[in-house]
Amino acid sequence: MSLLTVTKRSSDTPTEYYVYYNTWNGEILRISTTLEEDSQDLYVVTKDVAAAKILSGKIQVSDFIVSFIDDNSNELSFMKKDNVLRLRSSESRLHQIPKSPLVDWDIKLQIYKQNYKLQVEINPTSIQKLTSFTYKKHLEISKDSDLTLYVIKHNNPEFLIDTIEIDPVELLENGNIIHDISAVTKYTTYDDIGFITRRCFKNYYLELLDKKLINEQPKLKKYRKNYICPVIKDDTGHIEVLFSDNDIVFESKVAPNQLGSIGLFEESFDVYVVSNTPDGYCGTLSIDMKNIYKYGKHKITTNADLRKFTLIHNKPAAKLFTRG
Repeated sequence: MSLLTVTKRSSDTPTEYYVYYNTWNGEILRISTTLEEDSQDLYVVTKDVAAAKILSGKIQVSDFIVSFIDDNSNELSFMKKDNVLRLRSSESRLHQIPKSPLVDWDIKLQIYKQNYKLQVEINPTSIQKLTSFTYKKHLEISKDSDLTLYVIKHNNPEFLIDTIEIDPVELLENGNIIHDISAVTKYTTYDDIGFITRRCFKNYYLELLDKKLINEQPKLKKYRKNYICPVIKDDTGHIEVLFSDNDIVFESKVAPNQLGSIGLFEESFDVYVVSNTPDGYCGTLSIDMKNIYKYGKHKITTNADLRKFTLIHNKPAAKLFTRG
């Protein structure tokens, strides 16, 4: 099912568009030319011609968001994503973080029981939904954004054990934060530990691991082991990478029926932008494989020259190359 609902327009182009959005991250759910009386989704009204272009398929809905223009603004607006990462205010009530693993997670808490470490990690995909690119971002944190974690006994919020302050800027810049929680065992076992927080993101979960945290790294270095295939300089390969000052194009050099045999069978294929080493994670380029299959290429607007960075991926059978 498409996230975008296109309402057929009359010959007279309307001046107002109703933009329905996800209240947690501003992701646009659909755009309509008429008000949906029975919808429970929140919306903003815009006269921006970009809404009409989205409805006609001329530009991508994923390049836009509903957000505050800046931290001093009290009004949400339909706007094009830029390099500003705007973190929403925390909800007013406390929420207990569940222990059930989630596939679609925003914030993940992992307790490593053997060396008493808590790792708080943000999903890079969640960051991407808020901004155009993670490697070239300016952080704009709402003064009401609070990522504080309150350590409790599980299902007993009255039993407060500790308070862990999480710096939003540090988490968003580094991808994860690590805390020593060895003192918690004076009051409860790790199996009985719980956390409550005022959510800035929708989906949190807690995971207990009976092992040590080996790599206590402040950056998004978890990509190092999995994404080790670089885009290489060559004249031949499966997908050519074409750079310009403001965008990047991935162009297939093989027939569509060959893409599956080199591991490119999913709907999207992620290429990771790093600095001079795989440890220096900077951002993610998500290639829409439907465009590759249908048109033979996929273009991504970056608003930056990526020739200064290294691109890596996790498809060892796929050869991505550039002639530059």
